[in-house]
Amino acid sequence: MKYNSSHIQTLATFINDMNTSNFWKHSSVHHIACLLGVCRDTIYEWQKQYPEFSDTIKRWEEKRNALFLELKLKNGAWIFLAKNWLEMTDRQEIEHGGSLKTDNKLIVEVVEVKKSENND
Repeated sequence: MKYNSSHIQTLATFINDMNTSNFWKHSSVHHIACLLGVCRDTIYEWQKQYPEFSDTIKRWEEKRNALFLELKLKNGAWIFLAKNWLEMTDRQEIEHGGSLKTDNKLIVEVVEVKKSENND
């Protein structure tokens, strides 16, 4: 299928219809590809080639992310998606109250290899 400007309107309707009750049916690029009758690679190519399409996809991502944060999930799947979609990371605070002493020594042994007189 070739790109045409009607895809923008189709996506705009898709974005407007998105809400927390139908979130999972609007949450991935797979859904957009299926809606437009193309494969995911085509979506990514159109994003590179057509600025208006790229902008529309960015609007979809923003709405998807905002709705995602409204979902009342805080399980492993939510954490995984938050890390991937929202670039959230795990953060650990570590306090160190002592000192660190090392006695590591690097020992390098140089071995001289003599040519034997038979292997000239």
